[in-house]
Parts: sequence; structure tokens; C-alpha cells
Amino acid sequence: MTSALPLNVGITGHRDIPVDDKAKLEAAIINELKSMRARYPNTTINILCGLAEGADQMVASIALVNNFSVIAVLPFEQSEYEKDFETPQAIREFRGLLSQCSDVKICQTEEGAHRNEGYIELGRTLVRCCDIVFALWDGETETCSETGENSPLPGGTADVVYMCVDGIMDDNSLLFSKPNQTHCKWLVASQSKHDSLPSNICSPDEIGTWKPLPIEGNQDERILKDILCKIERFNLDANSISQDDKDSSVAYLLGSTEAKAQYAPISKLIDVYSLADCLAQARQKQRMLSLKFITLLSFFAIAAQQVYAGLSATFGWFVAHMALVLVVVCIYRIFFAGTDSKEVQFVEWRVFAENLRVQIFWYIAGLPDHCANNFRTTKLNEMDWIVDNLNKLTFTIPPPPKADIAFVKHHWVADQRDYFNGQEGKIGRAADLMTKSKKYKICSWLFFILGLVAMVVSAIKLETQILPMLSDDAGFFIIALLFISSALLKTYSEQMGFEELSHRYTRTGYFFQQALKRMESLDKHMEFGEFEHTKRCQSVIKTIGVEALSENAAWLQLYKMNAYQVQIN
Repeated sequence: MTSALPLNVGITGHRDIPVDDKAKLEAAIINELKSMRARYPNTTINILCGLAEGADQMVASIALVNNFSVIAVLPFEQSEYEKDFETPQAIREFRGLLSQCSDVKICQTEEGAHRNEGYIELGRTLVRCCDIVFALWDGETETCSETGENSPLPGGTADVVYMCVDGIMDDNSLLFSKPNQTHCKWLVASQSKHDSLPSNICSPDEIGTWKPLPIEGNQDERILKDILCKIERFNLDANSISQDDKDSSVAYLLGSTEAKAQYAPISKLIDVYSLADCLAQARQKQRMLSLKFITLLSFFAIAAQQVYAGLSATFGWFVAHMALVLVVVCIYRIFFAGTDSKEVQFVEWRVFAENLRVQIFWYIAGLPDHCANNFRTTKLNEMDWIVDNLNKLTFTIPPPPKADIAFVKHHWVADQRDYFNGQEGKIGRAADLMTKSKKYKICSWLFFILGLVAMVVSAIKLETQILPMLSDDAGFFIIALLFISSALLKTYSEQMGFEELSHRYTRTGYFFQQALKRMESLDKHMEFGEFEHTKRCQSVIKTIGVEALSENAAWLQLYKMNAYQVQIN
């Protein structure tokens, strides 16, 4: 069974692998792949390569024998690519492997482009769409035949390694988008053309071993492990989502489950959206329940402490206080603690789902743009796993065949406007959250004022001896509970983010309202023709999508900066 999110392993390497080295290299590759399969059992591992002679065909062959999926990434159409194979036997092996691939991606280059551009685009595709790249490399930077300089051969093994480390930028990326980088793992390999070992290989024993890259760059394995663990967690939890829940999510997105059949090329995107949406909703419910329990149990824990400190200093009240504190800490650690806590999962899965929503409707609108190239972010690694998986999910999708502007206008722009702002007598999400924020503020102030009143009454009681049936300790206990209730209600409201989210939703709703007005205005002026009308509407849809992506990234940062903390004093 194919997982919702795959783990893509790219292969780059030399074409002239020495025959005597193949056994060592094959053993190292298959051991590493099996180790990854054991670490991430719920995740499908795909091998991406160009099926070129040498390293590519060697790795593809052993991967297929061991039941790994292979995706061919070809620099040109098959007939054109086969011109680069030196022997009929190599072509037969290529065709045999190609027939066993689970998918084939043909790299797109401009008409009339230099032949090297196909291989460069192949390398860029591996970097853009893989979680990790295995480089079967001698560590040497080739001498370019055209310039004579000691620089990577365009699209060659060294060039791909440098792409992984330095990162690549799409020509259509936003100026402040982060370059796509991919972790590169070096498997030491030589070439038949070498009369002696290259300078970066100290002895023959190093052939078939993994070594740190011999070039400078950011290769933080912790980031890679974090990304892969998040993919595995997503896939594991996705197995628990029922088909009914997924269908409900699709119906909410597209208006009906039947509409999905109209967009077969992006069915995988829609499926993953439904999973991310359902998982985020489940985590959101857990978050709300956890905060309610923490707030309520904190109240009782402090109340027990106040009783123990004044009204009844017995061991039982002390035990009750400590037990309640322990329960609060346990709930906090289960949901809120850690770098990949359930709260972080909720936020990241929600952002992932919303970014997929943008990508889906861009495609339906006839826009070939990729969301992964349109993020503005101030922290370079916080969106890595989301961006990487957006790239993986879109790299085999063909260009959109047509634009369905009316569908996008109704099911995305208008629906999002209605969700955030409300329409036709229905309150929007922004107003609903602001109402909740005001209610909690009023209640918090009410308890605070009652606490002040109780303090005044207590002071008068001490001087006049009124309310003799109420002891001083009981009065102080009531005052403490009133102030505690005020503080807890304020804290709960802030942690739920009612007011902050209301402001953000109001702004987002305004964006969609303006986009809808612009599109309705364009609908009334069709004198410039249908083609121009579509083009102008696409411009509006692209703009509102970029704004939505920016808002999603900002929301993710907000949650991570304001992570919930339980103070234990």
C-alpha cells in the first residue's frame, strides 16, 4: 500500500562504475535503503533517478529486486534520451528498467535549449523533489570541456551535489523564498577512467563506504531526521482516518465528492489535503479539550492549595493539590511539550492542508505555479517539511489543461470570504472568535471586580464584625478563588488566541472579499474577450493565493513563538 506522503531518494553517480566495485556499492545502497525502511515502516520509499548507464541502472536494478518503487526522471523524451547510450545492450537495460518504473517524469526545457539543459533540469528535479540524494561519486569536480575550467560539468554528479548543498531557486520563486536544499549522502565510488585513486579517496577500502561530503555547506542531519520523522508521523496517523471523514473533507473543499473525478491529475493532492485536514481537525479538538482540562484542573489545584494553606492544613488537601498538579503536568507533556508535540502537529498539518488548498485551486484555475516557490518566511527551516512535500506531490502533475475560473470563484474565493466574514445573515469565523474573546474578557473582569468587592467587604468585616458566620480564612479563600478565576479565564482566552485569530481572519476575509469584488467586476466587462478575462482572473487568483500562503506561514510562526507553557511554582 502506498503511503500518503512518500520518502523520495534521489540517485546521482558516475556512468563508468568499475565492475570490481559494484558489489560493494550495491551492498552499501541496499543496506541503507533497508535501514530506512525499518526506521520508517509506514512510509513508501521511492527511488528517483535518470536510469543512465552505471550508477543509476545499478541502483534501480537492486531497488526493484528488493521491492522498492522506482520513478524515472528523464532529461528528454525516451527516443531522444536513448541517443546518449553508448551500446545497444545499455539501451535494452534502460528499456527493461523503464518498463518496471512506477512513474516516469520527463523534464521540461525550453525549445532549442542546449542539450546540457536537460541534464541540469534532471539534477534540479532530484534536488527539488527528493528528501535525500545518494551520490555515488569520486569527490572530484570535473573539468568542463567547453570552458576548460575546473567547475562541475553541467548536470553531472558533482553539479548535482553542489545543487543539494547550495540549494536551487526556481525562476518564478518569490524574491524572499528560501532556496530548495536537499541532504546529500556521499557513497565513495571511483570511475573506470581513473588510472589511480582520486585525491579524495585515501585507499581502496573506502570504496563503498559513506563519508562526509568533501565540500563546505549546510548538511545538518538533524534537519533531515526531523523532516523524515514528521513524514512518518503523518503517514502513521493518516491510517486512522475513515473514508467517511475523508469524503466529508473533499466535499467541503470542492462542493461534492463527485467533483473530484473532474480533476484526476490532482487526485493525489486532493487525497492528501483531506488527510491533512482531518488530522488537523482531530488535533485541534484534542488541543481545545487539553486546554479546558488544564484550566479547570489548575483551578482545583490552586483551590486545594489555598485550603491547605489556610482553611484546613491536613495531609489530604496537600495530596489532593499535588495530585491535581501532577495531572496538569501530564496533560501538558502529552500534548504541548517537545519539538514535535501534538500542538505543533496541529499547526503544521493545518498549514499543510491550507497550502494544498491553494495548490489545488491554482491548478483548477489553470495556473502552473507551485506553492513551494511562493513562501515568504523569516526562519529558514521552519517550513522545510511542508515545502518538501508540496514539491514531491506536484512534480509528476502535468500542466493544467484548462482554466475553470467560475469553479474557483465559487468554491474557493467566495467560500473563503463567507467562512471568514460571513454572508447572508450568517456570522463569520472572525466575528465568532471576537465574540468569544469579549465574553471571556467580560467574565475575567467580572471575577476581578468581584474579588475587589470581596476584599473591601473583608476589610469592613475586620473593622465592624459583620457577617460573623463567615470566618476570615473563608473570606480570604473566596477572594483568592475570584482572582484565580479571573486570571485563568484571561489565560485560557489568550492561549486559544481568540482575539489574535479574529484579527487575522478579518484581514484574510478582507483579502478574499476584495478578490471576489475584482472578479465580479471582470465578469461585467467581457469586451476584451474570454482569453484576456481568464488571464486577468488568474492574476487575481494568483495574488490571493500568495497572500494566503504568506498568512499561513505567519500563523505558523505565531503559534511557535507563543507556545503554551505551564508554569509550576
